[in-house]
Amino acid sequence: MHKRALVVGLILVMVLLAAGTSGLAAPPLQARSVITYPTDGATISGVVEITGIATHPNINFYQLRYAAGPEATGGSQWVDFAIVEGTQVENNVLGRWDTTI
Repeated sequence: MHKRALVVGLILVMVLLAAGTSGLAAPPLQARSVITYPTDGATISGVVEITGIATHPNINFYQLRYAAGPEATGGSQWVDFAIVEGTQVENNVLGRWDTTI
């Protein structure tokens, strides 16, 4: 069986659509994007559950991306591995990443 281990930096990108608000809106939900597992710089392999937080009052979808290498930055080559539509996540699974693909 072929396994591949990657040292990765992960980023959660939330793409938002502007939406109208009513005069009687509920208190605004705080926008947050956090990956709690795996931690930055972790070596992973196989199918990995990515956990964390993705919240915003007007969330439309979010993307999970990775950049190989120990020093991933905003200028690094990022690769999408999941796009999740229309849902907010609070301390739960954001997506699954099959590192063997």
